[in-house]
Amino acid sequence: MDFFLEVDSRDLLKTFNLLANSLLFSYDQLINLTCIDNLNLKSYNSKSRFTLVYVLGKINSASRLTILINFNETNLISSVASIYKDATWLEREVFDLFGIFFMNHKDLRRILTDYG
Repeated sequence: MDFFLEVDSRDLLKTFNLLANSLLFSYDQLINLTCIDNLNLKSYNSKSRFTLVYVLGKINSASRLTILINFNETNLISSVASIYKDATWLEREVFDLFGIFFMNHKDLRRILTDYG
């Protein structure tokens, strides 16, 4: 089964801690993380320039949860690498391609584009 959830950027870490560590949810895998630039959409407003899309999975039940986080350039986004280790690489990709900074990320550097 697939589920969808929209989360405020301020509640990101609390939500992911609950989803990963609760016996009720226990989403044990971060499958994907990507970013959408909403600048050219007709529904664009200054409060939601970007949308982060996290896809979580449960290995034992094949359940997936898609989490959307809408935010603008001034919002600070917390890293979830302390909860899901594979977020380290995925957050670096989003940083490199979209310029999104993740707070408390231990190795936030470019991997695809040149610094020059």
